[in-house]
Amino acid sequence: VDLDRREVWRDGARRPLARGDWAILARLLEDDGMPVPHEELLTAAFGSPYRDERVRLQAAIARLRRILGARAGQSGPIRAVRGVGYRIEPLA
Repeated sequence: VDLDRREVWRDGARRPLARGDWAILARLLEDDGMPVPHEELLTAAFGSPYRDERVRLQAAIARLRRILGARAGQSGPIRAVRGVGYRIEPLA
């Protein structure tokens, strides 16, 4: 992940991200592995009118997990924190 260039690379290929997905990934990376509340992620990605739309966040997290290399049924580096939100583990 190159934050300055707003790019994600995996297996030697650039993986494009939608603006909202990028905002979620950047927000998770800012907190260096600490949990980020659902509402903060939704507001960062889609604006405050969407702060309660968890289904939208779940879909974005699923896309990010696939882009970052998680297989079906796996969370990859993005982990759910029950009752709080999500956190990201260090990326290799």
